[in-house]
Amino acid sequence: MRRLALISLLLAAGCPPKIQYPECKVDQDCADHGQVCSAGFCKECRDDGDCRAHPDRPLCRNALCVAKAECSAAQDCGEGRKCSPEGKCVAECAADADCGAGRKCIGGRCSAQESCNADADCGEGRACVNDICEAQGGVLES
Repeated sequence: MRRLALISLLLAAGCPPKIQYPECKVDQDCADHGQVCSAGFCKECRDDGDCRAHPDRPLCRNALCVAKAECSAAQDCGEGRKCSPEGKCVAECAADADCGAGRKCIGGRCSAQESCNADADCGEGRACVNDICEAQGGVLES
């Protein structure tokens, strides 16, 4: 009798509710969204292999497919460029403040400023313009 009562109780309780996106138990639960199951939730990827469908974002980082970094340090970018926190090679500077004391940002590159009072202070082929030595033609030397 007890057994019958227990079976009846279980049948009355019904089946547990079906899990709903983004929750999952297996990869198939996430397949309709092109994702994989990781730690009970649908995610874009678990490892780099899951990013094959995204050739522009081939690496899996923190469950997201991301692009491969162009650089990790300034030396990866070449002269006059630096590596941004996002892993992209960018201009060395955008404003004078990026260059430090005694330097000026010109065309995305930090150039040394040589102060002057007259053309004679600057040397041959250079002129004193607004108290800064410039190559004749108005281009600062770096």
